[in-house]
Amino acid sequence: MQTKNLNSFLVAARVLNFGEAAKILNYSQSTVSDQIKNLEIELDV
Repeated sequence: MQTKNLNSFLVAARVLNFGEAAKILNYSQSTVSDQIKNLEIELDV
């Protein structure tokens, strides 16, 4: 499990918006989406 994926999840959960989370993290929205998707796959949820 990569900490960057967890960090993206935490920020997205706090702001409830992938686009806003991406701005905060200085990532693209697609990067945040991919990180959350990878986390979901890894956790089988």
